[in-house]
Order: sequence, then C-alpha cells, then structure tokens
Amino acid sequence: MVGTQENGLTFVSGYKKLKPDIVTIDMFIPHLKGLDCLELLKEIDPKVDSIMVKSVFTENEALECIREGAKRYILKPFNEETIKEALENLKLLN
Repeated sequence: MVGTQENGLTFVSGYKKLKPDIVTIDMFIPHLKGLDCLELLKEIDPKVDSIMVKSVFTENEALECIREGAKRYILKPFNEETIKEALENLKLLN
C-alpha cells in the first residue's frame, strides 16, 4: 500500500490506516518534526522500517535519526538508485 500525508498531524492516522511496510519521513514535515513523527510511530509499531529524508544532514542529525530508530536516512534530491540502495539496506537489516 502506498500513500502520502500532507503533514505531521495526519501522519500517524495515515500510518494506522495504510499499515505500510516502509515509511519515509521528511525531517521538515509541516506541523510536526520528522523525528516527532518517528517517535509516535515507534509507539505504535516499535519495528517500523523508516527512512528519514532531508536536504542536508549533519553528522549529528544522522546519528540522532539512527538513535531514534530510523533504519536509514537519505538526502534530497534523491534518485531511483538512492531509493533502491536504501531499500536493499533495509532488507539486509531485517
């Protein structure tokens, strides 16, 4: 199942409705920070496979994403190869 959410306020309800295998979360999603969305998702599903997305990651931000439970992070703009690599890495982690 594929879906998108307009903002952080609808993110969790969309996850509950769609029950996706993998979620991508923009670090600057409107109305709620990406890491806050991840925290809420982890409460619902501690094993959620998540990929954090941002235009620029600092080393500290990347480490924080991993500490908070994100499985991967990718930089925008991304291309098909970047997505494939992130998904392959998720398979290896599971």
